[in-house]
Amino acid sequence: MDKGYFSVDAILAAEDRVPVVFNTAAASLGFLDPACKEEDLPARSRVELPLWLAQSLEAKNMVRLELPKHYSARFREDLLAGPEAVDIRDRSVFFYETGTALARIKRDEHLQRTMRMVFSGQRFRDILDASLNSGGDDMTDFLKDLPFAERILFDSGFVGSREYEAYKKGTHAQIGMAEVLKVSSAISGGGKEGEK
Repeated sequence: MDKGYFSVDAILAAEDRVPVVFNTAAASLGFLDPACKEEDLPARSRVELPLWLAQSLEAKNMVRLELPKHYSARFREDLLAGPEAVDIRDRSVFFYETGTALARIKRDEHLQRTMRMVFSGQRFRDILDASLNSGGDDMTDFLKDLPFAERILFDSGFVGSREYEAYKKGTHAQIGMAEVLKVSSAISGGGKEGEK
């Protein structure tokens, strides 16, 4: 995924809501907490904000960013025990992007390792296998449960498989690096997406 300033995907990923606790009172922000009857939001109020805003406010020590439940230690244990059985998309469409950003912001090495292990483990292999071997099958049910990064991975593998078949038949003009390898490399930090 392109992480550039004008990337619509990066903007949408930064819109994921995360819980924060205000360190100070916030003038005219009482509307953020439905339980608040005042115009101002009192200190120690817990609300959810978009990731981009929470990150900016935490940098100014105005809020304390907390991990959403689907990044908690217990949920991470479930992910590591059997990631293919967990419906990640139900938690967040941008599960990996948000989790990786939270791990960086919170300097949480365990969360970073979990994101890497879940994305590159059995779940990754299952998605790659399905994308390369789906042919003309209806994959609607399989695709509906995939978060954004996994959907990109599937699409890249599917296109790569079609291009390989075209190459074998002699109808493909040029061989390049498979999109699935570019995406995998970009996500794992091993290179820049788009390098040939």
